[in-house]
Amino acid sequence: MIDGYLVSDFVVSTVRNLQRQFPVIKSARYRDKTFFYLPGREEETIEAFFRAKPDRIINYSAIEEMAYLLGVKISKDG
Repeated sequence: MIDGYLVSDFVVSTVRNLQRQFPVIKSARYRDKTFFYLPGREEETIEAFFRAKPDRIINYSAIEEMAYLLGVKISKDG
């Protein structure tokens, strides 16, 4: 959580501890991973997920799905 986000497997004790430490924390689940992030750190959370998967091809629809889950507006035009 040093950078305002955490991408991890869902562990109940971790969730409860994070919610105690950071009452404003938000979470979302995508492709068997749970994302915990502080408001304003949504884009960094998306980047961290794809950075952790260097062996995968990243397509725009996957980025769109994650952005929608985290409430980030994106466009193909850049």
